[in-house]
Amino acid sequence: MNTPVSEAAARVIGRVESVRASEIKVLLETEAPQATAFGPSIQRFPRINGYVVIPIGSGMLVATVTAIWMDPATVPLRRNPDQSIIDLPYPVRRLTASPIGTLQFTSGGDILRLNRGVSAFPPVGCEVALPTSAELRAVVGTAGHGRVHIGTAPLADSTKVLVDPDRLFGRHLAVLGNTGSGKSCSVAGLIRWSHEAARSSMNDGESPNTHFIVLDPNGEYAPAFKDNDHVRLFQVSPDNLGPGDGTGAQAGATASHFNLPSWMWNSKEWATFTGAASATQRPALHQVLRHLRSGAAAANSSHRSLFSKLRAYRQLLWTMIENGPAGVADFPGKQNCGQLLKAMAEDLQPHQAEDGRILPIVQAARTLHQSHESVSSGRTYYSAFSVQSLTEFVPRIDAIVSDLESDPVQYDINIDSPVPFRLEDMPGQLNALLTTTDMADNAKYMSGLTLRIHEIVGDRRLKPIIAPDGDRDLAKWLEEHIGLVNSPKGQITIIDLSLVPSDVLTLSIAAFARLTFEALQRLRRLDQDTLPVAMVLEEAHNFIRRPTSEDSGELSAAALCRATFEKIAREGRKFGLGLVVSSQRPSELSTTVLAQCNTFLLHRLVNDRDQDLVQRMVPDSLGGIFQELPSLPSRQAILLGWATELPVLVEMRELAEGHRPRSSDPEFWNSWIRQTVPNTTWQQVAEDWQRP
Repeated sequence: MNTPVSEAAARVIGRVESVRASEIKVLLETEAPQATAFGPSIQRFPRINGYVVIPIGSGMLVATVTAIWMDPATVPLRRNPDQSIIDLPYPVRRLTASPIGTLQFTSGGDILRLNRGVSAFPPVGCEVALPTSAELRAVVGTAGHGRVHIGTAPLADSTKVLVDPDRLFGRHLAVLGNTGSGKSCSVAGLIRWSHEAARSSMNDGESPNTHFIVLDPNGEYAPAFKDNDHVRLFQVSPDNLGPGDGTGAQAGATASHFNLPSWMWNSKEWATFTGAASATQRPALHQVLRHLRSGAAAANSSHRSLFSKLRAYRQLLWTMIENGPAGVADFPGKQNCGQLLKAMAEDLQPHQAEDGRILPIVQAARTLHQSHESVSSGRTYYSAFSVQSLTEFVPRIDAIVSDLESDPVQYDINIDSPVPFRLEDMPGQLNALLTTTDMADNAKYMSGLTLRIHEIVGDRRLKPIIAPDGDRDLAKWLEEHIGLVNSPKGQITIIDLSLVPSDVLTLSIAAFARLTFEALQRLRRLDQDTLPVAMVLEEAHNFIRRPTSEDSGELSAAALCRATFEKIAREGRKFGLGLVVSSQRPSELSTTVLAQCNTFLLHRLVNDRDQDLVQRMVPDSLGGIFQELPSLPSRQAILLGWATELPVLVEMRELAEGHRPRSSDPEFWNSWIRQTVPNTTWQQVAEDWQRP
């Protein structure tokens, strides 16, 4: 019976000449193959970063070839020297190899797996052999636990490279490479191949419960999945999309409107978007959000806005009464009091039809402020109000608020809770707040915040995204964008952000990622099982850039986005959220996010800083493979980390033309000779650009 050791003897190519902890020198036999080895498998040999094995005890030491050269020698090494032949000096070949692990065998001779590290080194003179196909499968990590076929290993006899999706997505994946290196195709392929592998493992007619979310700032990925009925596509302006139009809409359906309602934003995101200063503006913004969300929590949706306003005005008026000494006619802050009553009458007037009790309140507020109002030189003045007049007026508001508060809903909610409110109510709430005695002294510092909120409410570009009509259902939004917990057809969500206004793009990505993360957190808290979701962030260097000395100390959209993804990178695994970070410039990415990525797929990298960064991720003995990074052809990449025992050069599976992202190089020549010319005119571009 042949043993693994005896079989290896037939594949011997040389013998160990010297041994060090990180280097083994080998003297090759003259009969060793020059270019291609024919044996148990056909392999190219010798090749830098290729593999050799050295029998040691009951296993095999695996080493990677790091250098090959020729030396003159007086006597060549022959396996069966013929004593009757006079040997002339003949150059001999040598190589050096770095030990990387040990292949262990069972008693029956079957390979178990590759163990990283070396427990025993070979003696000098030990035979060095080429690995078999079975051994190569173990070296590249496909001997039993891989489920998704992503490509082949050119350095390992073109062995199929299979990965475990639990390892690939469970601890975050970084796909890095220069533009044109095949990075986007690899990301699209990983999604498609994972979905296909899961479907092939199920019974006929069943569909996998996959959940992928692609945050696509360039609109590249929609065409790659237009043949897949498991895809949801969200775009800012999808009106002109239809079945089979080639723009990326899924077959038989149109794309949906992408929206991220402003009531879903938390206080940090609001402060970032409005540029609220921390000293005075941010506390005011927080108070406005608290009133809006509290009012929105009323059970009767028709009274949400009304309740919010009444409660705010009641609080402001009681504050004025408490600050005014009882019995003194000359009421302090008379100007603020008059402006507050006038704003209240104007703000409550639209609600007269909703509640019959509002009309007397509006009339009383208008009568009270007009009786003290006078105009001089174009300016409005107010005479002194009495505490008694306000004390008689405010209880009428208390009675209405008490009726609305009788509902068991909790009104004092967290300012970050995603409770719906109308964006149009925010300016009124802020104006009411600014009439208080406490805020009056800081009114000059609030003008910037006030102006910004008015701009947001009136911006026609932002309204379809942050204030969509009729969108007040958080559960529906989560089902559409993340997918059903047990979806009958799985879920691949593509968020096309290419037409999102630049001033809200980074914030939209941060808010979307945070909402997904917090939703999965709460799902895990309510259920014993997690819902695994893989979130792809394209052009990640634009959104999770490492901080620099030029960054402002104030909260910025870039800093907020970076902090959001750093939190997901640190904690997302516990709640089933895996990141796929795709970038051209790894040296510009957040070090925290990169440090939490346990698997890397490295395409061609030319920049020295990028190469240095990725080379520091592995031990020195395994770093030789990275010398190929600057010259890797398209589709080839180096896979390393948690998803594979050792760094492996992978030639990714080729995607069909119709399954590739829309990121191909421009065809200048075909355009010059009029073979490919757009049919759209600049007039159509201008009309699309300028439409409301």
